[in-house]
Amino acid sequence: MEEWGDASTLLILIWSALGPILAPMMLVISYNNPRLFYSSADSKGQESSFFMHCEGHSFQIKSACDWTTPAVQIFPVLGLAIPVLLALWKLLHMRAYYVLMRNHIMLSFREGKRLGFKCGVALSVIFLHALAHFTLMVAFGHPCNDASCQGKHILNTSWEELLHDPSALSKDRSFILEATKLAVQYIVPGTLSVVLVFSMDDFVAELVPMGLFFASKPCTRYRELEKYLHVKEDIMRSAVKQIMEQQLEPCRLEEVCQQLRGMLQERRCRQLGDVDEEEEPLIEEDSSFLLGLREVVFLEWWPIQMLIDFPLVDEYSHFFNVFMIAHLFATNAILGFSTFVILRRVRIMVQEDMAAEDGRFAVTFSKVYPLVWYLLLGSILAMVLFRTMKLMVQVCKRVAGSTKPRPSQPAMSPESTDVP
Repeated sequence: MEEWGDASTLLILIWSALGPILAPMMLVISYNNPRLFYSSADSKGQESSFFMHCEGHSFQIKSACDWTTPAVQIFPVLGLAIPVLLALWKLLHMRAYYVLMRNHIMLSFREGKRLGFKCGVALSVIFLHALAHFTLMVAFGHPCNDASCQGKHILNTSWEELLHDPSALSKDRSFILEATKLAVQYIVPGTLSVVLVFSMDDFVAELVPMGLFFASKPCTRYRELEKYLHVKEDIMRSAVKQIMEQQLEPCRLEEVCQQLRGMLQERRCRQLGDVDEEEEPLIEEDSSFLLGLREVVFLEWWPIQMLIDFPLVDEYSHFFNVFMIAHLFATNAILGFSTFVILRRVRIMVQEDMAAEDGRFAVTFSKVYPLVWYLLLGSILAMVLFRTMKLMVQVCKRVAGSTKPRPSQPAMSPESTDVP
């Protein structure tokens, strides 16, 4: 199990799945924000390449246009931030599983849809709003009468003519060019990223199968298996939080696991070799939606508390912290870039609106509604970035302050279960 639970192996596994998600989103952001790093008088108006001008339409069309406009900008930003947070969530949960297995604790993860699926659904809803905005732009978009919007009708052929003769679409060059641009620069990369985000939810299937666990010395492994303490994830979360409420002192990971084992047995968690299974473990209350949202925003996952917040000084934790510095640095860089993109968009919108109104900001729904969403998203990203930077500083101090990691005795006799 050593090669499965090694920190470097887990990082390679995580980032090999993360790369195909982040690359398309970077492409979308680069095309959707041509004035990201510079702003000049000649570049004014370039931000509207993927946006429909909502003014001058009926109330229904204008309302739908205003409602879907923020999604065009929010989707690629969340398409960067959500996968890196899922990668951190996945890495810590997999590491906690292997660490607990090394210490005779078999963790049973909660069944059903997990954080990755919920984030994928949320990202899909925002993406569908962006696609709805593009549909409105194709069907009802018109050139503006003033200099604030430039361009021609995207679809010059009427819908009646297309239904009567679909081949007439080949003569509409403006639509073909715009549709190709939207597909290549936004729709196709966005679809690819959304599909891959869902694949990050099922990390349980990527854990070491029991067949490999019994590959060498199967009889010895089978006899040792009955000593494992079977624990459900909700019970483990409660036990870790109970330890966090106590005053923590520098300790080895094995000592923490021994303390956890005692707490879990008090909660009626039983060994796999126990014959009497009539006494069921204590059932923990399901976490509420607000509690789950707080854990996501403030990164209060129980593996963070167990692997990072605990002042662990053993050699296994030291090696893990070294690799976590690199992972957290990359995570902070991507989250910082996402925060910069959304706040840069707010600044450009305010500057253009004030320039159009002679230094005054016109308070209208079309202008205030997107700003509210952008500022809300920017605030959430800033809080998450602060938390991840705090984690990185915490890990860096622990690595820099440890002169020589304290050696620890292996908690299991087979060497194949060591996790560096």
